Amino acid sequence: MFNLSAISAIIGTVIGLGIFPLPYVFFTQGMTVILLVFFIFFLMLLTVFMYGEIIGRFEGVHNFYSYFSLIFGKKLKPYAFLIEFLSLESVLIVYCFYLKDVYGFLSGLLFLLVGHLINFFGLKTFKNAESSFTFLLTLIILLTSGYGILNFNKENLNLKLSLDFSSYGLVLFSLTGFSIFPLLKEFLKDWKKEFKVVTLISYFLILLFYLFFVITSSGAFGENLTPDFILTKTMPFWLKTIMPIFVVLNIFTTFIAIAFYLKKGLVFDWSLKEKLSSFLVFLPNFLVYFLPLGGFLKILEVTSSIFIGMTGIMIALCYLKLKNYFYFKIPKIFVFLTILVFLIGIFTVFYNDF
Repeated sequence: MFNLSAISAIIGTVIGLGIFPLPYVFFTQGMTVILLVFFIFFLMLLTVFMYGEIIGRFEGVHNFYSYFSLIFGKKLKPYAFLIEFLSLESVLIVYCFYLKDVYGFLSGLLFLLVGHLINFFGLKTFKNAESSFTFLLTLIILLTSGYGILNFNKENLNLKLSLDFSSYGLVLFSLTGFSIFPLLKEFLKDWKKEFKVVTLISYFLILLFYLFFVITSSGAFGENLTPDFILTKTMPFWLKTIMPIFVVLNIFTTFIAIAFYLKKGLVFDWSLKEKLSSFLVFLPNFLVYFLPLGGFLKILEVTSSIFIGMTGIMIALCYLKLKNYFYFKIPKIFVFLTILVFLIGIFTVFYNDF
């Protein structure tokens, strides 16, 4: 029941780049960010349990837009595919803009080109590297938190509440990992008993991990915090040296994994040639990189609110479409409230003049 492989897979997928801006936004926006973390934690649990019901109903492992088409029919499959495609493309764009913000325009462009070249030529070198770098990155984050405890200053904590909910998209991004859940079928023998347990354990551990990192980092670095976290001025030399290496390696391997996934979807679901599929994955990422969209944090918050929100709504609609429930019977009022929250998140983006 306590399937460690499944738990580590969820934690490894969810924890990534999204955790690093959290201490900065906590310091600038106060307790609102912590409340958002708790709120979106429960929002994610509800959405993931809905998704678990959907995944458990069908044989085999499918990507989300395939589940959507199995429930709503093949005519709507292109629309579901487009939303997932744009959602994952936006993640690639965020990674590139992160490198652009931290190391400059040419560094971000080089990151983009090398990642897509690996995808274009189908190199498998990085296939198994992602989990290793995720483990090392998690270890570095724990070391950072340990340093934060030793150098903690409670005066650096911003405990004020504000009405600034602009970090909603960031927190949503940092707690989302929809892509891993269909793959849990490879780990779990009893879907009904094990899925709920491993999901709850994984997300509670992630919640504790995030709160520990955010509070200790904010307490240690205070006004020296930066959105990228790597450029935090008072960070000790040893941490400033090794953290950027593992952050870049982690997002690089994740970048390649997402690019491979998108290419595979175009090849197997839409019968396109591999080279053409690689080019179609590359082109939007390349063109958007030259647009003046602002910093990575703004892009992350906007795209997450829109695309993760739309994915969450589609999962809820799929759940409502099912005639009966074998695994997780969630009261419909909670399903409708989930849809409402995702909708508010999307409309707020447009209201703020994206």
